Amino acid sequence: MLFLSSVASQSVKPFCERAEEKAVKEHLAQEILRVRVVCGMSIAMKNIRNPKSVLTEFLELRDYKGSETVLDYLNFSRKQHQLWKAYFHFQNEKYDEAQQLYLALLETADNPDENSLFLSCCYFHQKLYDEAMETLENVQSESPLKVRLQIHLGNKMKRDVKIHVEQLSSSIEDQLSDAALLYDTGCYQDAADAYNNLLDKNPEHVCLNVFVSLCHFKNVSIIAWCKVTKFYHIASIANHAYRITMMWPKRACLSTSK
Repeated sequence: MLFLSSVASQSVKPFCERAEEKAVKEHLAQEILRVRVVCGMSIAMKNIRNPKSVLTEFLELRDYKGSETVLDYLNFSRKQHQLWKAYFHFQNEKYDEAQQLYLALLETADNPDENSLFLSCCYFHQKLYDEAMETLENVQSESPLKVRLQIHLGNKMKRDVKIHVEQLSSSIEDQLSDAALLYDTGCYQDAADAYNNLLDKNPEHVCLNVFVSLCHFKNVSIIAWCKVTKFYHIASIANHAYRITMMWPKRACLSTSK
């Protein structure tokens, strides 16, 4: 069994190395392009009749780093600039910087509930659960995002979240939240079923295969995992799949050596 696991590890290793090399090259190409964009942005923005259309294009591509770069060249009010900046910081995982902006906005902005909700999200991603819950309790208006945040905060703080789970709708955001809760509570097969159900209804969301794969990995279902990651690589989205691929040989060796 140890020999088989060793052979499996050796066969996977060249594939992983190629995937890693490809990922590094793609990342380098993106960074070179981004540097060129930043260097030429000042000149380019002066020659564009509708500069805000550039921001719209970046947003449609979900390129929040590019959006953040473009923002500095647009003629927004101070409040609008702060709101966009905070949003881009959050999407770029700069949660502390987004937090500081939302705190500043709470002192001057007209929508305290909305900004408090976003601030609570920043605290949550920094694992500051007490601060996140305290901020969330100040939000008076109800919204789907508030419900989802109550669920995951409550779960992290070991509270009963059943009443909030019952408020989830059939929207893809709410169903993703429900599947994530199942995963976090160790119900990996139920989570995989939930993600597969979403994938059947939304086949264009190929990234859901990553979450299905993670569920199978946690549930020690290597055959199902291989099928999912094969499709995932065909879909040309290799980042998370590569990380999972790197984990499997080690886990296989541990399980076969007993």
